[in-house]
Amino acid sequence: MKMLALTIGALLLAHAEPRDSEAAKPATTKLSLGAYTSDPNVVVLGSLSLGTSRIDAIWISMKDLRFREESPCDKAIQTYAQGPVTGELVGGAVSGLPESATTTVGRYCRFELTLRRSRAKSAGAPLDLRRASIQVLGQRADGVRFVIRTRLDVVLSLRAIDERGFAIVEGTNRLFLAVDAARWMAGIDFTVAEISHEGPNAVIRIDDKSNPDLLTVFQKNLPSGLSLFRDVDGDGVLSPSDRGAQGTIASGGP
Repeated sequence: MKMLALTIGALLLAHAEPRDSEAAKPATTKLSLGAYTSDPNVVVLGSLSLGTSRIDAIWISMKDLRFREESPCDKAIQTYAQGPVTGELVGGAVSGLPESATTTVGRYCRFELTLRRSRAKSAGAPLDLRRASIQVLGQRADGVRFVIRTRLDVVLSLRAIDERGFAIVEGTNRLFLAVDAARWMAGIDFTVAEISHEGPNAVIRIDDKSNPDLLTVFQKNLPSGLSLFRDVDGDGVLSPSDRGAQGTIASGGP
Protein backbone atom coordinates (compact mmCIF):
# COMPACT_ATOMS: atom_id res chain seq x y z
CA MET A 1 0.00 0.00 0.00
CA LYS A 2 2.88 2.36 0.86
CA MET A 3 4.60 1.60 -2.46
CA LEU A 4 1.32 2.27 -4.33
CA ALA A 5 0.90 5.64 -2.61
CA LEU A 6 4.45 6.64 -3.51
CA THR A 7 3.92 5.62 -7.13
CA ILE A 8 0.68 7.61 -7.41
CA GLY A 9 2.35 10.63 -5.78
CA ALA A 10 5.25 10.48 -8.22
CA LEU A 11 2.86 10.29 -11.19
CA LEU A 12 0.90 13.31 -9.95
CA LEU A 13 4.10 15.31 -9.45
CA ALA A 14 5.36 14.41 -12.90
CA HIS A 15 2.05 15.52 -14.38
CA ALA A 16 2.07 18.86 -12.48
CA GLU A 17 5.61 19.89 -13.43
CA PRO A 18 5.77 21.47 -16.91
CA ARG A 19 8.27 20.07 -19.34
CA ASP A 20 11.12 22.33 -20.45
CA SER A 21 9.58 22.61 -23.90
CA GLU A 22 6.31 23.79 -22.38
CA ALA A 23 8.01 26.33 -20.12
CA ALA A 24 9.92 27.90 -23.01
CA LYS A 25 7.22 28.35 -25.64
CA PRO A 26 8.00 31.32 -27.88
CA ALA A 27 5.70 34.29 -28.36
CA THR A 28 5.83 37.35 -30.58
CA THR A 29 5.74 40.71 -28.81
CA LYS A 30 5.24 44.02 -30.63
CA LEU A 31 6.03 47.13 -28.60
CA SER A 32 5.03 50.65 -29.66
CA LEU A 33 5.89 53.97 -28.04
CA GLY A 34 3.48 56.84 -27.48
CA ALA A 35 2.14 59.64 -25.31
CA TYR A 36 -1.24 60.79 -24.06
CA THR A 37 -2.65 63.17 -21.47
CA SER A 38 -4.91 62.04 -18.65
CA ASP A 39 -5.79 65.65 -17.77
CA PRO A 40 -6.14 68.23 -20.58
CA ASN A 41 -6.50 70.92 -17.91
CA VAL A 42 -2.82 70.38 -17.12
CA VAL A 43 -1.46 69.95 -20.65
CA VAL A 44 -2.57 68.94 -24.14
CA LEU A 45 -0.57 67.28 -26.88
CA GLY A 46 0.17 68.82 -30.27
CA SER A 47 -3.06 70.74 -30.77
CA LEU A 48 -4.49 74.22 -30.31
CA SER A 49 -4.79 74.92 -26.60
CA LEU A 50 -6.96 77.53 -24.96
CA GLY A 51 -5.96 78.43 -21.43
CA THR A 52 -3.62 75.49 -20.89
CA SER A 53 -0.08 74.44 -21.77
CA ARG A 54 0.68 72.45 -24.90
CA ILE A 55 3.40 69.90 -25.65
CA ASP A 56 4.54 69.67 -29.26
CA ALA A 57 7.28 67.05 -28.91
CA ILE A 58 8.65 64.59 -26.36
CA TRP A 59 12.04 63.19 -27.32
CA ILE A 60 13.42 60.26 -25.35
CA SER A 61 16.67 58.31 -25.64
CA MET A 62 16.97 54.91 -23.98
CA LYS A 63 18.45 51.43 -24.05
CA ASP A 64 17.94 47.96 -22.52
CA LEU A 65 14.17 47.63 -22.86
CA ARG A 66 13.44 44.34 -21.15
CA PHE A 67 10.94 42.16 -19.30
CA ARG A 68 11.68 40.51 -15.95
CA GLU A 69 10.09 37.11 -15.47
CA GLU A 70 7.77 36.75 -12.51
CA SER A 71 9.68 34.03 -10.68
CA PRO A 72 12.30 34.82 -9.58
CA CYS A 73 11.73 38.49 -10.38
CA ASP A 74 15.31 39.69 -9.96
CA LYS A 75 17.03 37.11 -12.15
CA ALA A 76 15.40 35.98 -15.41
CA ILE A 77 15.33 38.66 -18.14
CA GLN A 78 13.80 38.79 -21.61
CA THR A 79 15.36 41.61 -23.65
CA TYR A 80 13.16 43.35 -26.21
CA ALA A 81 15.71 45.86 -27.48
CA GLN A 82 19.27 46.65 -26.44
CA GLY A 83 19.19 50.04 -28.11
CA PRO A 84 20.01 52.77 -28.46
CA VAL A 85 16.35 53.63 -29.06
CA THR A 86 15.32 57.21 -29.83
CA GLY A 87 11.69 58.27 -30.13
CA GLU A 88 9.49 61.34 -30.49
CA LEU A 89 6.42 60.23 -28.59
CA VAL A 90 3.85 62.82 -29.73
CA GLY A 91 4.37 62.28 -33.44
CA GLY A 92 5.37 58.63 -33.13
CA ALA A 93 8.75 58.73 -34.93
CA VAL A 94 11.02 56.03 -33.48
CA SER A 95 14.41 54.63 -34.46
CA GLY A 96 16.26 51.63 -33.06
CA LEU A 97 13.12 49.83 -31.87
CA PRO A 98 12.47 46.45 -33.56
CA GLU A 99 9.02 45.95 -35.05
CA SER A 100 8.71 42.80 -32.95
CA ALA A 101 10.77 40.44 -30.82
CA THR A 102 10.56 36.83 -29.73
CA THR A 103 9.83 36.48 -26.03
CA THR A 104 8.83 33.54 -23.86
CA VAL A 105 5.29 32.64 -22.87
CA GLY A 106 4.87 33.23 -19.16
CA ARG A 107 4.23 35.83 -16.48
CA TYR A 108 6.41 38.88 -15.88
CA CYS A 109 6.79 41.05 -12.80
CA ARG A 110 8.34 44.17 -14.34
CA PHE A 111 9.23 46.02 -17.50
CA GLU A 112 12.42 48.07 -17.44
CA LEU A 113 14.13 50.67 -19.57
CA THR A 114 17.33 52.65 -19.10
CA LEU A 115 17.48 56.33 -19.98
CA ARG A 116 20.68 57.18 -21.88
CA ARG A 117 22.18 60.45 -22.98
CA SER A 118 21.67 60.84 -26.69
CA ARG A 119 24.38 61.41 -29.28
CA ALA A 120 21.69 62.94 -31.56
CA LYS A 121 22.62 60.63 -34.43
CA SER A 122 19.13 59.20 -34.97
CA ALA A 123 17.18 60.34 -38.00
CA GLY A 124 15.15 63.42 -37.16
CA ALA A 125 16.51 63.81 -33.63
CA PRO A 126 17.20 67.47 -32.79
CA LEU A 127 20.79 68.51 -32.08
CA ASP A 128 19.58 69.88 -28.74
CA LEU A 129 18.89 66.30 -27.64
CA ARG A 130 22.61 65.59 -27.64
CA ARG A 131 23.84 64.68 -24.15
CA ALA A 132 20.24 64.63 -22.90
CA SER A 133 17.99 61.64 -22.30
CA ILE A 134 14.64 63.48 -22.47
CA GLN A 135 13.66 66.75 -24.10
CA VAL A 136 10.14 68.21 -24.00
CA LEU A 137 9.17 71.09 -26.29
CA GLY A 138 5.97 73.07 -25.90
CA GLN A 139 4.20 76.33 -25.17
CA ARG A 140 2.79 77.86 -22.05
CA ALA A 141 -0.88 78.94 -22.11
CA ASP A 142 0.17 82.49 -23.14
CA GLY A 143 2.30 81.25 -26.03
CA VAL A 144 5.72 81.49 -24.37
CA ARG A 145 7.81 78.52 -25.48
CA PHE A 146 9.36 76.09 -23.00
CA VAL A 147 12.12 73.51 -23.28
CA ILE A 148 12.60 70.87 -20.59
CA ARG A 149 15.85 68.95 -20.80
CA THR A 150 17.11 66.24 -18.45
CA ARG A 151 20.40 64.38 -18.53
CA LEU A 152 19.26 61.55 -16.24
CA ASP A 153 20.90 58.21 -17.00
CA VAL A 154 18.93 55.79 -14.83
CA VAL A 155 16.87 52.60 -14.92
CA LEU A 156 13.10 53.12 -14.77
CA SER A 157 11.08 50.13 -13.59
CA LEU A 158 7.39 49.54 -14.28
CA ARG A 159 5.85 47.06 -11.85
CA ALA A 160 3.06 44.68 -12.82
CA ILE A 161 -0.38 45.82 -11.67
CA ASP A 162 -1.40 42.24 -10.90
CA GLU A 163 0.63 40.75 -8.04
CA ARG A 164 0.88 37.56 -10.11
CA GLY A 165 2.56 39.50 -12.91
CA PHE A 166 1.34 40.23 -16.42
CA ALA A 167 1.10 37.53 -19.07
CA ILE A 168 2.87 37.11 -22.40
CA VAL A 169 0.76 34.58 -24.26
CA GLU A 170 1.18 32.43 -27.34
CA GLY A 171 0.68 34.26 -30.61
CA THR A 172 1.17 38.02 -30.92
CA ASN A 173 1.23 40.36 -27.93
CA ARG A 174 0.71 44.02 -28.89
CA LEU A 175 1.90 46.38 -26.15
CA PHE A 176 2.34 50.13 -25.71
CA LEU A 177 4.97 51.88 -23.62
CA ALA A 178 3.44 55.31 -23.11
CA VAL A 179 3.99 58.57 -21.25
CA ASP A 180 1.19 60.39 -19.47
CA ALA A 181 2.23 63.97 -20.19
CA ALA A 182 -0.12 65.32 -17.52
CA ARG A 183 1.73 63.33 -14.84
CA TRP A 184 5.13 64.42 -16.14
CA MET A 185 4.06 68.08 -16.00
CA ALA A 186 2.24 67.90 -12.65
CA GLY A 187 3.47 70.54 -10.18
CA ILE A 188 5.52 72.50 -12.74
CA ASP A 189 4.49 76.11 -12.17
CA PHE A 190 5.47 78.09 -15.25
CA THR A 191 4.34 81.34 -13.63
CA VAL A 192 7.37 81.30 -11.33
CA ALA A 193 9.82 80.22 -14.02
CA GLU A 194 12.65 82.47 -15.12
CA ILE A 195 12.20 83.50 -18.76
CA SER A 196 15.12 83.95 -21.16
CA HIS A 197 14.91 86.79 -23.71
CA GLU A 198 11.82 88.87 -24.41
CA GLY A 199 9.05 89.25 -26.95
CA PRO A 200 8.78 86.59 -29.68
CA ASN A 201 12.13 85.08 -28.60
CA ALA A 202 11.00 84.50 -25.02
CA VAL A 203 11.61 80.94 -23.83
CA ILE A 204 11.48 79.09 -20.52
CA ARG A 205 14.39 76.71 -20.20
CA ILE A 206 14.20 74.02 -17.53
CA ASP A 207 17.50 72.18 -17.23
CA ASP A 208 20.59 71.82 -15.03
CA LYS A 209 21.39 75.53 -15.26
CA SER A 210 18.00 77.23 -15.69
CA ASN A 211 15.07 76.75 -13.32
CA PRO A 212 16.70 73.72 -11.63
CA ASP A 213 13.94 73.52 -8.99
CA LEU A 214 11.38 72.89 -11.74
CA LEU A 215 13.69 70.30 -13.29
CA THR A 216 13.75 68.46 -9.95
CA VAL A 217 9.93 68.33 -9.98
CA PHE A 218 9.93 67.02 -13.55
CA GLN A 219 12.50 64.33 -12.84
CA LYS A 220 10.59 63.10 -9.79
CA ASN A 221 7.50 62.74 -11.99
CA LEU A 222 9.17 60.54 -14.60
CA PRO A 223 8.50 57.05 -13.13
CA SER A 224 4.84 57.70 -12.28
CA GLY A 225 4.15 59.00 -15.79
CA LEU A 226 5.24 55.77 -17.53
CA SER A 227 2.96 52.77 -18.05
CA LEU A 228 2.81 49.59 -20.10
CA PHE A 229 -0.51 48.86 -21.82
CA ARG A 230 -1.99 45.97 -23.77
CA ASP A 231 -3.71 46.71 -27.09
CA VAL A 232 -7.09 45.46 -25.90
CA ASP A 233 -9.06 46.25 -29.06
CA GLY A 234 -6.24 45.20 -31.41
CA ASP A 235 -6.35 48.34 -33.55
CA GLY A 236 -2.68 49.28 -33.11
CA VAL A 237 -3.62 52.65 -31.58
CA LEU A 238 -3.37 53.58 -27.90
CA SER A 239 -7.00 54.31 -27.10
CA PRO A 240 -8.83 55.14 -23.83
CA SER A 241 -10.03 51.53 -23.61
CA ASP A 242 -6.41 50.31 -23.69
CA ARG A 243 -5.60 52.64 -20.78
CA GLY A 244 -8.39 51.21 -18.64
CA ALA A 245 -8.15 48.53 -15.98
CA GLN A 246 -8.12 45.72 -18.53
CA GLY A 247 -5.32 47.19 -20.64
CA THR A 248 -2.98 48.63 -17.99
CA ILE A 249 -0.49 45.88 -17.11
CA ALA A 250 2.45 47.69 -15.53
CA SER A 251 3.16 51.14 -14.13
CA GLY A 252 6.01 53.17 -12.69
CA GLY A 253 3.62 54.94 -10.32
CA PRO A 254 2.18 53.98 -6.95
